[in-house]
Amino acid sequence: MLSINWSDVINVLTSVAPHLIAIGIALIIGIVVTVAVNTRTVRATSVRKLVHGETWLAVLVAVVARRARFPPLPTSEI
Repeated sequence: MLSINWSDVINVLTSVAPHLIAIGIALIIGIVVTVAVNTRTVRATSVRKLVHGETWLAVLVAVVARRARFPPLPTSEI
């Protein structure tokens, strides 16, 4: 039966915490912009759809850029 070494799990989580925080901030900004641009603030449907699409494209680019800049940790062979 496999066992989990909890100290290793905690070490991995602390090492990827900055990555998760950056991705979380990008997602929160995307949600805020999407909610802020609604029918009351922008009357033109085409502008609203453009802003929504570009917002999530920017979030995707931010997440991919973060992952590309700091790749996952190398694994050791057992």
